[in-house]
Amino acid sequence: MPAAARSANALGAEEVRRARPHLTFRINENIITGVNDRISNATTHVPPQSGIRITALEKSFGSSRALRGVNLRAEPGRITGLLGPNGSGKSTTLKCLLGLCRADAGQALIHGKTYAAHPNPSSVVGAVLDSLTMDPTMRGRDHLRVYATMGGHPSTRVEDCIKALGMRDYAHRRVGGWSTGMRQRLSLATALLGDPRVVILDEPTNGLDPDGIHWVREALQDMSSRGNTVVVSSHVLAEFEHVLDDVTILRGGRTAASGSLAELRRRTGADTLEEIYRATMERAAA
Repeated sequence: MPAAARSANALGAEEVRRARPHLTFRINENIITGVNDRISNATTHVPPQSGIRITALEKSFGSSRALRGVNLRAEPGRITGLLGPNGSGKSTTLKCLLGLCRADAGQALIHGKTYAAHPNPSSVVGAVLDSLTMDPTMRGRDHLRVYATMGGHPSTRVEDCIKALGMRDYAHRRVGGWSTGMRQRLSLATALLGDPRVVILDEPTNGLDPDGIHWVREALQDMSSRGNTVVVSSHVLAEFEHVLDDVTILRGGRTAASGSLAELRRRTGADTLEEIYRATMERAAA
């Protein structure tokens, strides 16, 4: 970011206008319970055509077909798992949903609109996809002020997030001297500045220790309990079996199975998520 070393007050208007409001970061942090409870002032109103709808999504990169017809539904107040092996199309699906790459065919809608069609998309969706590059010379509080300005969010959200994520003791310090855990809290705070009602996490437990994995599960449950639409992608099944409500399984860029976890248990005759996954993979390969 050209003005990363300056505070939001010094950020040029032209730079803010040109900056892309995509807030895509990776969570990797210790347990922070009740995050949404402490920082969210959103209502529980559910808009028409709420949640996420992905239909017949296709995407190729040159001669490689990454997506060959992906379908997914994610509802408010539920946690939807997007599962599949590495290379199955999970990340590409989410990037198409968030407008980070253009689909060749199909639809990917959030609350009935494409990501770009929302007047202020970062107030609708908080996405955790990629590592957040931080200017080591910038102070944590100024970093959040810059992103709040870019996203058009109230300045009060900066202090709300700092307080909620326990960053008061070091938010005034330059990021270059922060530990990995501190930086990860900052990534999460940045993603939540818009107080979004849709939360998307791509492989959020990669590299996490057991405490971090436990925190991710608690955060997912906390957010869904407040009516948020939550989507989490992963190839590690055991970590999310006890928190998922719905599951979409991808194989080779296609939707191999989709439904509630209870429905998929009945359909496959399996008891565990791993058994459901294996049965689905075997059927898709036949």
